[in-house]
Amino acid sequence: MQLVCESIKTDKSTVKPLPFINSPPSDANTLYTALKYAAEGNLQQSSKICLVTFDQPLYVKAREIVGLMSDDPLLRTVVLRLGGFHMLISYMGCIGHTLAGSGLKDLLFSFCS
Repeated sequence: MQLVCESIKTDKSTVKPLPFINSPPSDANTLYTALKYAAEGNLQQSSKICLVTFDQPLYVKAREIVGLMSDDPLLRTVVLRLGGFHMLISYMGCIGHTLAGSGLKDLLFSFCS
């Protein structure tokens, strides 16, 4: 695997927090401000994409904003990600739904108790 990936060149990425916005996080204007600020900062770094991570309730609202503002060239660079905790919970929920009635719940209950 190392030999295969040896010739692949990647850009250096940075992770930086945005400044505090003194508004309710679920407000659409607050999310729009955060997305614009992240995209503008990304533009200054001359990156092609801007990854922004939200928890599940804010992710849904941010996805709506990015979808509605698809004509904004600055927001076209924004790629939204669901936070790791909510991604794991969604994945576990899918497994639980798929394996419902298989006895996995009883097995885990007897194993963990």
